[in-house]
Amino acid sequence: CISSCSKITLPDILKDRKICCITSVKESDVRNVLGNICDVTVIKIPGKNENQFQSFSMVVKNIRDESTNYDLWLVSAGELGRVYPGLIKFKGGRAFDIGSLIDFWCTKEIPSRLIPYLCFSTNDPLKLDLTSDGRSFSRFI
Repeated sequence: CISSCSKITLPDILKDRKICCITSVKESDVRNVLGNICDVTVIKIPGKNENQFQSFSMVVKNIRDESTNYDLWLVSAGELGRVYPGLIKFKGGRAFDIGSLIDFWCTKEIPSRLIPYLCFSTNDPLKLDLTSDGRSFSRFI
């Protein structure tokens, strides 16, 4: 792997911040991974094979009430997750849709389609490095 440590990454941005994470991952797993670098609150939603619409109203209410109470929101909420960052920003907050990144952080499993291009960082368990094949795509990342 080729280290990309000189670039600022999401874990660098999260350090010492107050974060809210909307995810289907268990709160304890998220806290185990992120709790040592930031103050994290988790809004737990149903997983992708469950009825995510049942939590939509609750999440929207949380966003309306608390959008500016956090330095950053991390959204990992499937199809509905595409709606939440816009609402957070509309209400004055900051948000990233991180897709399945939280799943990676908690399971330590790189999706098979990305294995030729990414490997685990030797310096930080929340970071990835590029393989020699992945390096050719570095200008797009």
